[in-house]
Amino acid sequence: MKELDSLLSLLGEKKRKAEQEEAETNMEILLDFLQRLQQQKYEELEGNYEEKCLELLVARCRHRIKLTVC
Repeated sequence: MKELDSLLSLLGEKKRKAEQEEAETNMEILLDFLQRLQQQKYEELEGNYEEKCLELLVARCRHRIKLTVC
């Protein structure tokens, strides 16, 4: 009977360890996904910022050209 209890205990420990490893793997996958999403959003915002800066620069140049022509 002790051997059966010992085997059941060992099996329970192995199961908990496997579940813990699976949970850690899932957390690593989730963390990686969130970091990639953050980087994508950063690049998107950076691109939008650069685009707006260029639009403002072009508008400023056009305004100066109009002032010099008039």
